[in-house]
Amino acid sequence: MAEGPRADIKLLIVDPETFISDLSDDKVRLLYMEVRMLQEDYERENVIMYLASNYSNNKHLSMTALRSMHDHEIIELLNRAADTLKEEVDKRKGQRSN
Repeated sequence: MAEGPRADIKLLIVDPETFISDLSDDKVRLLYMEVRMLQEDYERENVIMYLASNYSNNKHLSMTALRSMHDHEIIELLNRAADTLKEEVDKRKGQRSN
């Protein structure tokens, strides 16, 4: 068996960093509002569909993997997406004001 670091499956199936740079400012703000609403009113299936639909290249694989996770792991991924989106919104605001 090979020695060395393994890929973290959670980072592979939900990868907001890959998609954000190609999105318009409006879409980034919309995604941020949606993620905040999902954080406030957590419903497992809605969050799974949201994460798989918006932050994955392989939506079926992502949904399958997310469904096998515990709620705290899904919430961790949701929070990471929210943090990434917030950073992007703030960065773009700063670029517009310059």
